[in-house]
Amino acid sequence: MAEQRAEGGREPGLDGVRALAVAAVLVFHVRADWLPGGFLGVDVFFVLSGYLITALLLAERRSTERIRLLRFWSRRARRLLPELLLVLLVTAAVAALIGNEAAAGLRGGELAALGFYGNWWQIQLRSGYFAPFGPPPMLQHLWSLGIEEQFYLLWPPLLAVVPLVCRRFRPGGQARSARATAFAAALVAAAGAASFGLMAAWSRAGVDPSRLYFGSDTHAGPLLLGAATGLLLPPARVHALARTPRRVLAALGAAGLTVLAVLARLLQGTEAGAYQGGIAAAAVAAALLCPAAIAAGPLRAVLGAPALVWLGRRSYGLYLWHWPLIATLGYLGLDADGAPLVVGAELLLPLALAALSYRLVQQPVVRRGWRGALAHARERHRAQRRRLPRTTHIAAVAATLLPLLAVHTLVTAPDGTALQAQLQAGRTASARSGGAPAAGSATGYGGRVPGSAITAIGDSVLLAAAPALQQARPGIDIEAVVGRQMDTAPGLLRQLAEEGGLRPVVVVALGTNGTVAPSTLDRIAELTGPGRTLALVTVHVPRPWQNQVNTALARFARTHPGTVLVPWNAAATGHPDALYPDRTHPRPEGAPLYATTLLTALDRAAG
Repeated sequence: MAEQRAEGGREPGLDGVRALAVAAVLVFHVRADWLPGGFLGVDVFFVLSGYLITALLLAERRSTERIRLLRFWSRRARRLLPELLLVLLVTAAVAALIGNEAAAGLRGGELAALGFYGNWWQIQLRSGYFAPFGPPPMLQHLWSLGIEEQFYLLWPPLLAVVPLVCRRFRPGGQARSARATAFAAALVAAAGAASFGLMAAWSRAGVDPSRLYFGSDTHAGPLLLGAATGLLLPPARVHALARTPRRVLAALGAAGLTVLAVLARLLQGTEAGAYQGGIAAAAVAAALLCPAAIAAGPLRAVLGAPALVWLGRRSYGLYLWHWPLIATLGYLGLDADGAPLVVGAELLLPLALAALSYRLVQQPVVRRGWRGALAHARERHRAQRRRLPRTTHIAAVAATLLPLLAVHTLVTAPDGTALQAQLQAGRTASARSGGAPAAGSATGYGGRVPGSAITAIGDSVLLAAAPALQQARPGIDIEAVVGRQMDTAPGLLRQLAEEGGLRPVVVVALGTNGTVAPSTLDRIAELTGPGRTLALVTVHVPRPWQNQVNTALARFARTHPGTVLVPWNAAATGHPDALYPDRTHPRPEGAPLYATTLLTALDRAAG
């Protein structure tokens, strides 16, 4: 998350953009139903970072004829690491105190955060982002910092190479000319478009949405689009524009802000539209907004309001603190969905922590450097020890215990949660599925459908029950991944049918991660074909879309004779002890209940 200082000084309007972005993310994480598309605030951050970093580097190259990479990376470390190190330390200590499964996987998460590959760590864990169940991983939010830091490492050296590319393909112009700059911006924008295209293409191919969202390759588009905008319209060039172009730019920025507001209210991260153009549209809108926030006019005045500027300058700390706090309250059994006090705590406490860490940790290091900040802290400690000896002693004890608790957590923490281990066992069981598929229709099995006749596609709930299903009906073909949406089912069914792997009984166990469109169910029935039996499994998930999904499945089963409706929601409701605390996934002892519910419904239809 870049400093908002471009050539001539700090731009208050950009601080305002940052404030709106972090507010959207915070509201989304606290109450997603209030602002379903609030996750787009991260993409605004990405665009803003690409824009400002490019402007800073261009300004340095104009003034010194070169880009001093070590100096740039040193500034980035002084800006980002102080608060990050504090958050990692406090998070590990808190995980040691609250116990439960809060510390599970924390060691790997902290190493990923320090190595700035948190996004790839989350991909490796296969943890869902838009439909999390139970308290989220304590450091899952640092995926975005990983992508930004990877950009900070790669983009400055590339920016030094871009002018050479421009000279080669446009030998008649100078690297600093407007023509060469436009050509360089076009190259960068094309790379961003390729990233957006990869996200959309893989979404249509049914790739896990979290992979699309966390991936540096699929989510680099906003950063690159911001960089292209920084090449074309850095702050110095915006200030030099005449009145009419500035007015046009301000109008485009107002339109961009309006688009972002509409998308934040309507877009759903659980729907394919987010990956097939929604995030790209938000990035384009943010790219229009960034230079417009610098141009003189009402938009700049609004975004430069003192309250927004104050919040924007503390947005990095607010982003770092808010997620571990939400996760901690979740592990303590405090649910923000129906508790106004918890909602207030999740909105206000991160703000207080961010204000303190900004004043006491980040700013001293930015202004004085690491050594200067430590020396200043020692001087303040000596002065306060004479005036407030008891308070100083308490602070010293806390400062000693905090690292000890953190180290204890990181040494003793398990590598993963019990649910993660069960999902891995489900992947192993799914990999063992196979054998010669049975032929014929499901109605000819005399009341017991063999596993060799069943193709089951689903999400993490089916994956958690895969070992029990394999044990009950060996040879069942299970195609389940974490985070899968119902709208990916038609593509998967088409692929299986073309490969000759679609069996006589097709089980679709999807809907846990988002809404279901009737047209999608119609397409599933069409691809299943009249010669096969289609079974739809109801969902049990404490999310707003549960009733919508189950109503859609029941209505489809009523209007399509021969469709089997598997009552998993009723079975899970009657046996809450069979589920994990997320009230969604069956425990190892609850997986047989899922298998029995599914297979009983299939056998009854076959009989």
